[in-house]
Amino acid sequence: MERSAKSDTEFLASATVVVNSLEKELQRVSPNVRASWRALEIGCGSGRLLRPMCRHFLELHGVEISEALLQQAQEKLQNLPRVHVHLCEGVAFPVFADASIDFVYSYDFFPHVASSGMILDFLREIQRVLRPGALARLEFPGGHFTSHDLLEFAQRHQYQVLALEGAATPSLWTT
Repeated sequence: MERSAKSDTEFLASATVVVNSLEKELQRVSPNVRASWRALEIGCGSGRLLRPMCRHFLELHGVEISEALLQQAQEKLQNLPRVHVHLCEGVAFPVFADASIDFVYSYDFFPHVASSGMILDFLREIQRVLRPGALARLEFPGGHFTSHDLLEFAQRHQYQVLALEGAATPSLWTT
């Protein structure tokens, strides 16, 4: 196996645990329903999760703040016509209309966000783009964003928390 092919294979294989977690949450909805869904990955990086996740949706979008990573994603995903990546500047997703997304997920993005205030801004933007009844599966840094912060935000903004895992760990997951 070529070195670059091996590196790509290893890179994609490292996403297995996260993909399994996301797929477990998707079981809340029948495959027939989600086959017509539009989904969004926040902080898609070079596309490691977009490739395996695209099989679940009609359309999958990724947003990324790094132009270099976005370019890598475009190159790696060019053979997937239902996957689209976009540059995200700040905490807004202007390319998406209100209530236009059925599933949002994020892994290893929020730990790199500068403050809990910015995380809350991202959550407001996620709420804007989600359709009523949609799902979000998000990972947060347990260090500067706590389960209490998350539950308080959910209550104020009428989010229903379906799952909360890792509350006392560096990796807080919620659905």
